[in-house]
Amino acid sequence: SAAFDKLRGDEEYICDGTYMKGKESPEGDAKAFEYFQKSAALGNGDAYYELSEFYRQEYNAADFFDCLVKAAALGSVEAHDELASLAMEKKEINLAMNHYKFLAFAGYSKESTEKLTAGYKDGYVSKEE
Repeated sequence: SAAFDKLRGDEEYICDGTYMKGKESPEGDAKAFEYFQKSAALGNGDAYYELSEFYRQEYNAADFFDCLVKAAALGSVEAHDELASLAMEKKEINLAMNHYKFLAFAGYSKESTEKLTAGYKDGYVSKEE
């Protein structure tokens, strides 16, 4: 739709650093937040991830986690990476391994593959997975 195409253009504009989180001004932060909200409402997982970062900076744990989970559900590799790290911190190894599997299959990073390999060696992941 025309609205989506305009928003996509706006999102590219903010993501090039013009509005991105404090690189210009507090007004830029507000504008970036507004565009990320609009983009997230259209199903953009990366926008949900960016919103989670805004909420992290505001120490708003509930909204931070909510946006992070939505971002991961929509395929954001950054969100999966963050959730894997959080799960490891809480010793929720099986949950972390699920995120590392996603990251490894997405080719996200060598580290995610190494963590998945370690999980296999420690019995948290099977060959079938």
